[in-house]
Amino acid sequence: MENSVSPNWWEPLAFRDGMWYRWFLLGAEVLVCRKKNHWYGLCKDRYWRDRTGECTGPEEAGSADPQGTVLFWNGPGDFVAALRPLLPVKPFLLNFPWGLRLGPETELAVDLELPFLLRLSAVKNHQAGESIFAFKPFVVNETWYGDTSMEGVLCLSLNVDEPLGGPATELQENSRQTIRCRALLRNRTKTTVGLDKLPLLADQFSIYENRRELVTDTPVFDVFGSGDFRMNFASPDHTGLLVPGNKNGVGEMLIYHGTRIIKDITRR
Repeated sequence: MENSVSPNWWEPLAFRDGMWYRWFLLGAEVLVCRKKNHWYGLCKDRYWRDRTGECTGPEEAGSADPQGTVLFWNGPGDFVAALRPLLPVKPFLLNFPWGLRLGPETELAVDLELPFLLRLSAVKNHQAGESIFAFKPFVVNETWYGDTSMEGVLCLSLNVDEPLGGPATELQENSRQTIRCRALLRNRTKTTVGLDKLPLLADQFSIYENRRELVTDTPVFDVFGSGDFRMNFASPDHTGLLVPGNKNGVGEMLIYHGTRIIKDITRR
């Protein structure tokens, strides 16, 4: 049963008529209000590099309209809706500022915190239905990945500055309630391989609810050289599906350096 108070920010909420509700998401702010069959929304974005705090809400924010550019949607009078995360179609480019070297035939786990988009959807029979609003709460710097200025792909730039560790079975519980991703890097050669950048296509990943945290599918990179690698992904254990990914039926995505990544993205 949907309640007027949600213990997790992504769960369905019964909106009181005329009441604004507010979410705080790592420093970004989202506000939503329903007035009969009219919906109003406002997003105050935040640079991803300046994110802070936790993901909390919703909380009642009063009936006065907030300042800012308000979105409007006219639809059915359903009063239950959910704010759900999703991952962008544009690839991420993982940057290892210090440089990363994988020893021969070794495996390394990298914990990532991924920027996400948001979609407010009407909920019927416990299922998310018609989309009401889409929000972009975070501004992420873009960067070019390719051999030349004409051949490549525009990516969202993410610096990997968290400590790296060996393979692990589970992510620890995350009080920030953001979206976490554990990537596995496996050197398939008998020599040391150096990596400073790694593209990550995350829009196919599903998002899962695991108690009070959100996790994605696990990307597994098989590295055959500094610019030659393959990526597949697997679902984490003991989790409940929250948002299905854009699955395309392809079990393994081939990703190569430079211009060949474009062919791989456009094929899918």
